Amino acid sequence: MRKTAVLFYSLLIAAPGFAFAGQTALDGLKAMAQTAPEAAPLTVPPVFRNTSGAEVTDEYKDFFKNADARFDAQAVEKLQKYKIIFVPGFLSDVDPSQLPIPGVALKPPRHFEEQMNWLEASGVDHERLSMTSESSVKENSSIVSAAIRASSRPVILIGHSKGGLDALEALISDRSLLEKVRGFVTLQSPFFGSPVADYVTSNSNLYDLASGVLFAMGGNKDSMINLTCADRKPYMAANAATIAEITAAIPVISVATWKDSVHGQVDTTLEPVRDLLLVQGIRSDGVVPVDSALLPGADLIKLSGLDHGVTVSPSRYISFDRVRFFKALLLTLFNR
Repeated sequence: MRKTAVLFYSLLIAAPGFAFAGQTALDGLKAMAQTAPEAAPLTVPPVFRNTSGAEVTDEYKDFFKNADARFDAQAVEKLQKYKIIFVPGFLSDVDPSQLPIPGVALKPPRHFEEQMNWLEASGVDHERLSMTSESSVKENSSIVSAAIRASSRPVILIGHSKGGLDALEALISDRSLLEKVRGFVTLQSPFFGSPVADYVTSNSNLYDLASGVLFAMGGNKDSMINLTCADRKPYMAANAATIAEITAAIPVISVATWKDSVHGQVDTTLEPVRDLLLVQGIRSDGVVPVDSALLPGADLIKLSGLDHGVTVSPSRYISFDRVRFFKALLLTLFNR
């Protein structure tokens, strides 16, 4: 299969639910992708900016080992003082069963569903924001801002992928929101962009094809442009001082992950994209390079063996305890 086709179908199956759709659906996506015109080879932009935050991976891992015991009644009581606001990522609200792809019949589980079930059982106020994740960062940031203002409790923000960009833009646009935010955790957010998005937008035929799919999903081109390195790097440079103010004012943790190849077997639906980046020396979760996911000034957690979706939704390839992961993140945040 040509690189263009591999990349395109891999982008689509990164959407929630395709991991559950079965081989018939994946074969259907491959067939669709093979009709895409050939494009130029994937190229990688300059090295991402280094961050100045402290790495707290070992601290997180210690909490993860003992998360159930450490997150005792006292920790739950502390958490009950806050409202947890989840900001979902790109394509998180897509129902694959509504797309004309053979073999897709089931509506997927929502992102953060397991974490929200645990919060519900623990009596913790929480909300998963309802938004069109394929809309622009600017549009969605206003939804994040409104949710923070509407909360009767101090807020902890959890943003996955593009959701981290939406939440960051809300805090940049209105720094008065920081008075109500007690913590901000970003999961695999492409602060400096994704080479995958640059690849799609820089090739007109592939861009038109992807734009048509986004339109069918209820989104627009701006959402993909906002994920490019070409868009994000100037944005981060222009807002560097404000971002420094934010990370100085509240605890912020950025989580970056990557997945290495497993020889002779498919180990994630994002394997083709990940391997294209790895050939050029970039470790990634299949969508976001590790360095791009690290917000300057934030404390950093770097984890191996996890692809882009497994932190928020089940995977048919990777076994991972998302509730334990969430508890360990909160304990690490409380320790800031």
